[in-house]
Amino acid sequence: GSIGFWGFELAPDFTAGDWLNIGLAFSLNNYIIDHSQDGIKVLSYYPQITLNGYATVKPFAFLSIIPRLEYIGSRYADTEGEQKLDPYFLANIKVSAGNLSEVIDLHNVGNDQVPFSQLPYMAGYHEIRVQLLTDSRDGIAVSQP
Repeated sequence: GSIGFWGFELAPDFTAGDWLNIGLAFSLNNYIIDHSQDGIKVLSYYPQITLNGYATVKPFAFLSIIPRLEYIGSRYADTEGEQKLDPYFLANIKVSAGNLSEVIDLHNVGNDQVPFSQLPYMAGYHEIRVQLLTDSRDGIAVSQP
């Protein structure tokens, strides 16, 4: 058997001066499974629709605030097409300042339990991480998940 993939992505981006950038990425994905010898009916954890919207706001030259909203469409947890998973939204925010990257990095702000992959349901995590950037790309990171 074989699997054929098709789809499209639309990713408009808008910039207003040095202080604002807004973007959106919409993806429609599909596939056709042709004569699976293993009885595979669907691909697991393969959403048909994904959407990612973000903004980068720079109120000062040294400060960036990046909120991001993600949508993951319904998909299946198994290849038999029996365990359908609900779609979900994730809200993330990141703040960077000066030579510090990722001063604050909040993922899944609503702290909802959502299935990211075949792993057990995962709640959101809130990470405060300070990473000092250097020319050699080495850094010092302090994390608190």
